[in-house]
Amino acid sequence: MAALSDARIIAVVGAGGVGGLLAAMLARAGHDVRMLARGATLAAIRERGLRIHGPDGDHAAAIARVSDDAADLGAADIVLITVKTWQLAELGPRLVPLIGDRTLVVPMQNGVEASEVLGHALGDEHAVGGVCRMIGWTERPGEVRWIGAARAPGPRRRVTDPAQGPAGRSEMNSKARPGVLGPAARTTLFP
Repeated sequence: MAALSDARIIAVVGAGGVGGLLAAMLARAGHDVRMLARGATLAAIRERGLRIHGPDGDHAAAIARVSDDAADLGAADIVLITVKTWQLAELGPRLVPLIGDRTLVVPMQNGVEASEVLGHALGDEHAVGGVCRMIGWTERPGEVRWIGAARAPGPRRRVTDPAQGPAGRSEMNSKARPGVLGPAARTTLFP
């Protein structure tokens, strides 16, 4: 569990296989996780939290704030975007209530355009690049099964500074990869 000084407010946008898994792991590690979800998934998370089935067993994680409106969640230290890339242009402007002065927005989509699209909507100073390499899927609303993480090449180190990565002292490993998208880019890899 994260020490109080290490705990972050983390908003996860999207509650599918990637968003659900990241939100549950971060919540179990002691972070204040808030989720933007919709429909049956929103109802399931409100009723019973997130259910995760994986190599380390079955776990449940309560999510204190879950809504279909970003304004209900408040500003976050880190915003993890786990929706499909084609949804970003429309969704981006609706995420403004999640942004504070030092908020980092980390898209977890394939492709390099996600950070640029989010930067236009939320401010370039907030958007960084991100890659999530895991094998998982949604079994039913609010329930995720995962079977492992694809290993990123190179040495690993714990990232605890939100300017370097969103994992903090959670159960996930992450690493900052400067220059993946160019000299000015900051990219965070999960697992």
